[in-house]
Amino acid sequence: MTDLKRISTAVEFLKDEQSFTVGSLTLGQNEDGSIYVNGWTRFNDLRNVTRSTATEELNETKEIYNRMREASSSLNEFSEGKATEFNLVYSDSGKCGIPICSEKNGKLVWLLESLEK
Repeated sequence: MTDLKRISTAVEFLKDEQSFTVGSLTLGQNEDGSIYVNGWTRFNDLRNVTRSTATEELNETKEIYNRMREASSSLNEFSEGKATEFNLVYSDSGKCGIPICSEKNGKLVWLLESLEK
């Protein structure tokens, strides 16, 4: 589990409406007050990402975030009652982030339509 101090630092950043990376996730706050959680695909080549693998990775992102909430009372309190948007993003070696899919309120939206089904 990621260091609790780092999670607490992330909460302070979230309160200031700034994003912060904790382990393999980037946490931030949308303008509407909801929280976004960005997970990054482990594939180096976007052509290898399928809807199936993206769904698995998005579920892993949700699991990691939920474990962080369970471990950190400050994150749990801050996020209580706020909608959470989970995103899976492809990183092109730090040059750009390409959104693959997003889930908010249980609704999965494909942002990269070219993925194999």
